[in-house]
Amino acid sequence: HYCNAYVRTPRLRAELSIGRPAYSKIGDMQSGAVGLLKLILEMLWQKLGAVPALPFDRSSVANTNVIFFRDRVWALVEPCLPFRVRIGTARGEVSSAGFDSLGGRLAHCMTAHPKLDPRTGSLFFLCAYAGPDGPEAYPVTVRELRADGALSAALPVPLPSADEGIGMPFMHEMAITGRYVVLLDLSLRTHPQHIVQRGVSMFWEPTARARFGLVPRDALAHTAPDGPQRADAVRWCDAGVAGHIFHVANAWDEDEGRRVLVHGCWYDHFEVGFLDGSRSATTCSMATVELDTTAGTARVHRHAWAQPVEFPRINDAYMGAPNRYAYLARFDESGGVGFDGLVKYDLAARAVSATAELGVGIAGGEASYVPTGADPADSEDDGHLALIVYDESRNTSQFRLYRARDLGLAAAVQLPRRVPFGFHTAWVTGAQLAAQTDL
Repeated sequence: HYCNAYVRTPRLRAELSIGRPAYSKIGDMQSGAVGLLKLILEMLWQKLGAVPALPFDRSSVANTNVIFFRDRVWALVEPCLPFRVRIGTARGEVSSAGFDSLGGRLAHCMTAHPKLDPRTGSLFFLCAYAGPDGPEAYPVTVRELRADGALSAALPVPLPSADEGIGMPFMHEMAITGRYVVLLDLSLRTHPQHIVQRGVSMFWEPTARARFGLVPRDALAHTAPDGPQRADAVRWCDAGVAGHIFHVANAWDEDEGRRVLVHGCWYDHFEVGFLDGSRSATTCSMATVELDTTAGTARVHRHAWAQPVEFPRINDAYMGAPNRYAYLARFDESGGVGFDGLVKYDLAARAVSATAELGVGIAGGEASYVPTGADPADSEDDGHLALIVYDESRNTSQFRLYRARDLGLAAAVQLPRRVPFGFHTAWVTGAQLAAQTDL
C-alpha cells in the first residue's frame, strides 16, 4: 500500500486555517534585508493576532528526519520536541499525534539525528538550541533514552567555542561509539543577531576550528534531573583547522578507547547559498577524523576520492562499532536536480566499491539499508538499499531496491503520485509497526 500524507504540525494547521504560508523558513533567514523584513512582519502579525503565535520550540515543520524507537515513530527537526505520528498497519495511513514530551519528562528539543545503539537499545541525543537570547543562554545537553524507557538526566556540556564570540555551531549531527557520545563543534555557525548584523542567521566562520567532544557514556547516569552531573568528564579534541560535517557515516573506538575514528562527509569550506535555493560552489568528500583521547587532538584524513557525495548510511546493526561500508548519494555535477547516483564506499580501503546510475533525468536522495536475514549483523552488505527516485521528464516517482553487495537494481515499483524531495529516510519493519502503541 502507498500513503503520502502531511505531518500535521501546529504550524501547518495554522497556515491551513489562514490559507497561506505565515511563518519564516530557514531559507528566509539567509536572504538579508528581505529575510529580516519577513521576520518583522511575522512578529507583527502574531502580535496583532492575525497569525497564531507559536513558541519557537513548538514551531516545528517536522521535515528533516524520521525514526522508530521502541513503540513510536517520530518526525524530527533540530530545535523542537519530536513530533509523533502513527503508521497504520493495514494500509499505511499516517496519523499525526503531536509533540512527544515522553510524559512530561522531555522539556527540550531533540536533534534530528539521534543515534540508536543496536547492542543496548539505548537512544542517545542532544539538544543544541540557540534561542532569541543567544547561544550562551542555552547550553548543549546530552541525554540517553534507554530501551526500557528510562531517561537520563540532561548533561550540560560547555562548548569550547562559547566564549569566542562566534555564535553557536550548527549541530545537526552527532555520533556514538561503545564508550562515547561524540559532539561536533564545527565552523558552520548560527546566531539570531546575525540576521541583523550580517543579513544571515547561518554563516561560515573560518576562525572556528573543528573540535570534537567525547562524552563518556557512563557520565549519563540515570538520575533525577537535579542529580549529580559530570560535565567535567567531557574531552575535547581540536583539529586546528576549519571544517564541517553535516552527516556522519559511523564512529568507533580503537586501542581500548585511546583513539576514536569518525567517518563522515567533510567540508573544508561551505557557502550557505543553498538555503535560499542557489547552488553551493562548495562540495564535500569522505574523510576520517582520528581523535586522540589522550593528547586532545584531531587529525582529518581526507580520502583521495574527491567525487562530491552526501547522506552517508550504513547497515545500522554496526552503529557505533567497526564496519566496512558506507552508502552515499552522489551529487549531480552536470547541473541537474539533486543526486544522480549511489555509491558504495569501502571505509577500510578508502575507495569506491561500487556505483549505480539512477538514469538520465532521474534524481534520488538518501537510501536506507534494508537487512535481509534475521540477524542484520551476520553479513554487513547482504541486504538492500531502498530509496525513492524522481523522473523529471515524466513527473513521476519510483520506489527502488538496490542490492547492497554490488548496487545492482533488484526491484522498481512505480508510485501513483510524485513524491517531493525530502532529506532523510527510514526503513521500518512490519513487526515494528505492529509494536506501535495507540496515540
